[in-house]
Amino acid sequence: MKKVKLSEIPVIQFPDSANYIDLTLKVKASGQDAIVFISGREHIPFNGDDKIVIVWDTPHEKFGKSCMTKYFDMPEPGELHWGHDGGIITLAK
Repeated sequence: MKKVKLSEIPVIQFPDSANYIDLTLKVKASGQDAIVFISGREHIPFNGDDKIVIVWDTPHEKFGKSCMTKYFDMPEPGELHWGHDGGIITLAK
């Protein structure tokens, strides 16, 4: 499996994309099948922070069906750092 780079995760502008599922990236997120994308929020004045969204095919033991946050970084491929408490989700394809 190849580690996902932040630049590979599609940015999807909302609410413009009716078929956003077709635009997402299929990955293994912390070992389980999922889709990932960045919700572009440029259209929202004063609240334009992008959010990363992960939706698992089947609920993840720790995260449930989905995880979304505007507090994220990928200091190296395959390692999504999220939140304020040092959480990490691995991403591979």
